[in-house]
Amino acid sequence: CATLVAGNGDEIFLDPQPYSLVFDPLCQCFSGNSVVDVIGGTGRFSNATGSFNVFVSQGIDFIVTSNWSGSVTY
Repeated sequence: CATLVAGNGDEIFLDPQPYSLVFDPLCQCFSGNSVVDVIGGTGRFSNATGSFNVFVSQGIDFIVTSNWSGSVTY
């Protein structure tokens, strides 16, 4: 599980699904995709639902980047 915290302390609870990073010799990086489900929260996010598709990559310089696309309803 993971948590996102708003400036006022309200939280969104996330449930990331398992994923594997694979090495791509063309870009010399590891990359993978995962689905992250929104499973509630606190405060204004107490009934939050939704999901994200997350693309993660890590280069040989150990810098990690991620791109998130999806929606949250609360």
